[in-house]
Amino acid sequence: MCTKWKENNEIKNETEELRKKNLELNKQLEGVKISQQTLKSNDIMVKYYNGLDNYFTLLRIFNLAFPNPHDDKASLTSLQQLCAVSMKLRLGLGDP
Repeated sequence: MCTKWKENNEIKNETEELRKKNLELNKQLEGVKISQQTLKSNDIMVKYYNGLDNYFTLLRIFNLAFPNPHDDKASLTSLQQLCAVSMKLRLGLGDP
């Protein structure tokens, strides 16, 4: 009975450690993920990835391209799709 308790306790400890690590990694991911929040607060990131001067310019283009965005079933949001296309164009990776 004592060994089962030890095993159970070890599993609980390992689970807690994995949860902490998961939270830490998710926080790190937020810093590099291209989302509306990160772009809104970082004009340098907008310029680097999209070649546009600031978030406001990106938002204006977004509103022209997606007047009524629907992100229900898409794996990327409409803004992320626009960023992906603009990055591809900026890098010259369009289809020949």
